[in-house]
Amino acid sequence: MSDSKKLRIAIIGAVHDHFWPVWGKGVFHEFRDHPGATLVAATEHHPELQTRLRTELGIERIYTDYEEMLEKECLDAVLIGLPSNAKVGPVRAAARKGLHILMDKPLCTTMEDARELQQIVRETGVNLVVNSLSIWKAPLRKGFDLVNEGAIGRPFWAKWRNANAGTEKAPGVSRHFTDWLWDMEKNGGGILINYCYYGISYLCHIFGRPRSVSAMAGHFVKEQIPTEMEDNAIVTMKWDGALGQAEGSWTQWDEGLEEEVDPTNRGLIVYGTKGVLRTSSKGYVVLVNAEFPKGKRIDCSAVPVRFKDGAEHFVSVVRGESHVDPLCSLDLNVLVQEISTAGYQSIREKREITLPSSDLQ
Repeated sequence: MSDSKKLRIAIIGAVHDHFWPVWGKGVFHEFRDHPGATLVAATEHHPELQTRLRTELGIERIYTDYEEMLEKECLDAVLIGLPSNAKVGPVRAAARKGLHILMDKPLCTTMEDARELQQIVRETGVNLVVNSLSIWKAPLRKGFDLVNEGAIGRPFWAKWRNANAGTEKAPGVSRHFTDWLWDMEKNGGGILINYCYYGISYLCHIFGRPRSVSAMAGHFVKEQIPTEMEDNAIVTMKWDGALGQAEGSWTQWDEGLEEEVDPTNRGLIVYGTKGVLRTSSKGYVVLVNAEFPKGKRIDCSAVPVRFKDGAEHFVSVVRGESHVDPLCSLDLNVLVQEISTAGYQSIREKREITLPSSDLQ
């Protein structure tokens, strides 16, 4: 593939609102505006979303059967914006044609599907990239760098909380998104699989594979979702010498624009033997250590990041210019699925779940 060639990319499913401009620019729009990519076709059943694909992304060739699209179109890659339980079939079909794949979290809904995705990638050699909204943010990347550089000594406890007052309240959110998000079969669970997923991923990026998992959850507030679907959850992980907590809530009041500390919404806190750091969704990192005993705010607006968004990263990977980012890797996301599964087991059985020492294939 020459550097000058634009990647020909198709969309399979448009019901995942992380791909649309709801919480940021939206991955579809990132690809629309990327000079190295062109969106040539899409598969989508809903007429309303078909119209959006045409008007917002300029896609004219729209199918209702992804296998027909894959047979007729000349492609380099696909973007999968389907419910969590509907990804394996399209991944298999695309991978068999040698197409690289980008999807969003959650990876899937069961460990059986996670294992099958691993097997498909192993057999075909394609890249499967699991994108996420937060991973390209400079404060998070700066926080990871500071931990790796030893700025707070050896980390022994970390927390991440994702919370809002309700996904349905976000401007621009689609009913096609919440229809599957609040469906136990299609989403694989509730807030644990959906929001704790972020924290599990980031903490495993720091500490690796945990030894054990325990979780608690409940349906406390949200009346419009199934009663068996949890709207608040916490997952605790234990490593040799460290603990971690991933929290999620669909029922938290916004803390306001002027809130300074911002520890309760998309923030990473890491405690180390020689300090503490805290990342903020407001664009900075706070570092406390011997050099800065009162704390130093690090403005991340000028902190360089290798990739500004998921489209830039994916195009680079497909062109062979870079490897898949560890936070987007299939291996990490299979681990997150395994931990989420153990979390639900912990809730059912009211006990701590020991993970095997390695991810048995």
